[in-house]
Amino acid sequence: MKLKTRILLAIPCLAAFLAVTGAAHADTFTGSVWENATSYPNSLPANTSGLGTPSATFDVNGINFNSSNTANGYTVGGFLTTGGNTVTNASGLSAIAGDTLNNTIFEFTGYTNLIAGHTYEVTHDDGAILYINGVAVINAGAPTSAEVSSFVASATGTFSVDLLYAEVNGAPGVLTSDLVATTPEPNSIILLGSGLLGMAGLVRRRMGV
Repeated sequence: MKLKTRILLAIPCLAAFLAVTGAAHADTFTGSVWENATSYPNSLPANTSGLGTPSATFDVNGINFNSSNTANGYTVGGFLTTGGNTVTNASGLSAIAGDTLNNTIFEFTGYTNLIAGHTYEVTHDDGAILYINGVAVINAGAPTSAEVSSFVASATGTFSVDLLYAEVNGAPGVLTSDLVATTPEPNSIILLGSGLLGMAGLVRRRMGV
């Protein structure tokens, strides 16, 4: 009886642990898009907090978009698939995939690995703002033809990414970057799993099983 109870107590903890580790190993950026969120010649806002609910959300495995690559590239859906990226976990995207890319704002969040002293680039048409661990390392929010903005990493490690992008002045729309999606530090996942199993042990002792 005691063994069965222990197994039953451990199952929810193990399930939660596996769910977290499974999600953490998806090397993607989480994306959001807002339609009619800006227009030429406005600059990008410093953040998306005032934009309300996004028109669609999705995950994407890279930042490599160029509307010139395909005939339907200047649509929201076409833009997201022009660079060979894989789009997953989309919500609301099918309803707006054929809509024009013009006057949209995108946000990509996630994690990336950086090497101290290495230069990283974002090519954008139009504006782009990039935050690394909450600090703006690229602030080029004004409309422009395709240009390269860059920053030099000051430290080595895994850092949070928040990339804002606006397309406001007609085709083409270009957004590419050598930032690669990665996962948070695995130590935190291991600690979480250990904590969950420890909680199961505590419950067992309190129940006297």
